[in-house]
Amino acid sequence: MASVTAVGVAAIGGWLQQGGISLIQSIFSDEGSPSPPTVAVSASDWATCNTWLIPGDVHPVFNTLKREIAYQQRNPDEIEKVAKDTLAETGAKVPTGESIEVTVQGKENKAVVLTGLEVVVESKEALTGTTMYFPMQCGAGVPLRSFSVNLDSHKPKLTLMQPLDPEQKPVNFPYRVSADEPEVLQLVSDSKGYVEWKAKLLWVTDGKKGFTEIADDGKPFVTFPGGGNSETQPDYTFHPFELQLTPGRG
Repeated sequence: MASVTAVGVAAIGGWLQQGGISLIQSIFSDEGSPSPPTVAVSASDWATCNTWLIPGDVHPVFNTLKREIAYQQRNPDEIEKVAKDTLAETGAKVPTGESIEVTVQGKENKAVVLTGLEVVVESKEALTGTTMYFPMQCGAGVPLRSFSVNLDSHKPKLTLMQPLDPEQKPVNFPYRVSADEPEVLQLVSDSKGYVEWKAKLLWVTDGKKGFTEIADDGKPFVTFPGGGNSETQPDYTFHPFELQLTPGRG
């Protein structure tokens, strides 16, 4: 396990669709303290369009998916349910920190200026197990304010990702948010190992500085290789409609 390190990183952001969002709020008890923004976090914990880390041989998991999906006649909604059930039953994991959506909104019509993010790496380990990519119901495109971070770097920094449309120009921090003008931020991460990490969202309101922890319901996010944003190929790809398992990204 690596010791805890905190690294200041560049600003990130982007308007994105939300789903399965969990609410995280900072509470200040001292009188006169600034009112923090409301922050809601959506981790990349979905079973499809994601990479599974399987603690053992991939073939028993593949056989279960193949049998159950064939029984459901390959209906996309049923495939989603089979994927969720199989993920839980087999003890496989998904990289909850590969693509995180953070919705930030001010309170009581008071403007809050978001000034940046810090990444807090809590642990790093060598990757063990087998990775299997499950490409179904994946979106496309790069949001206007999407940034990526390589957690293997000595000092991880977020790099601005260019949208597919050359006419679109991404915008950096600072961002101003209020009760009527929320902002949705995106953080995309990658690693060749197994990394647990959180982030701090830095902000200023009423002339006072503060931060809000960004985490997965209080738990660290998990990042490992093999996903759609990763430079590392997964060990296997499962094709849910063809019911095939192929090496690499297939």
